[in-house]
Amino acid sequence: MPDTLVFEASHVNGAPITLQGIVPDNATAAAFGVLAGGVKADGLTFATGLPDDFVASGTAGLSALKQLSDGKLGFDGTRWWLRGKADMPATKDAVTASIAALPNGANWSVAIEQLAPLDACKESVGALAKRNAILFATGKATLTANSLPVLDELAGDLKVCPDTYVHVEAHTDADGVADANLALSVARAEAVVAQLIKRGIDEGRLYAEGYGESDPVASNDTKDGKAKNRRVEFEITAE
Repeated sequence: MPDTLVFEASHVNGAPITLQGIVPDNATAAAFGVLAGGVKADGLTFATGLPDDFVASGTAGLSALKQLSDGKLGFDGTRWWLRGKADMPATKDAVTASIAALPNGANWSVAIEQLAPLDACKESVGALAKRNAILFATGKATLTANSLPVLDELAGDLKVCPDTYVHVEAHTDADGVADANLALSVARAEAVVAQLIKRGIDEGRLYAEGYGESDPVASNDTKDGKAKNRRVEFEITAE
């Protein structure tokens, strides 16, 4: 990685992309912020004298960076560089090809690491779980219609690491009786497992586990806290 920084975009451990350094103008800063996923461009300042292809290169680089599970994009005043990790071989190939196809692609430094299947699954499934988009009808183990596309996505992620085991861990808020919440969480975990089996995931890989209200991640005194506590998490292991 170069010592001199003109522009850098970072996407580390699944966190939103951050932008820092120099761009030609406010319009470019705004466009880069949108392209990076709607992030703030507060870390960018403006200066003249950047190469004519700066905006095109930055646009292509950000598009490539978004496809990586972890990475950094930068420009040192002379050369662009891209470092990162891809969760699948097809992603690595697509990112590498997109940079090579640029008019100045030969002047880029690109190093994309292929994640091991276990790590790739942990990255993608962990990001999915953080969205907390697997939802159920109130007080029931019935998945909402909006959750079904999320389970399609989850099944696709799990097919990347077919030799791993998946612990589906369901949690509830503290409303109601603790024993009933424990039983409900088990039923919800089993409902997710059933849907994954329908989507082609080997039943022998899947374990349904319910924790009821015993492991909150937020206060149960607020509506928002309760929503965060009603969640499904996943532990993916090699054994």
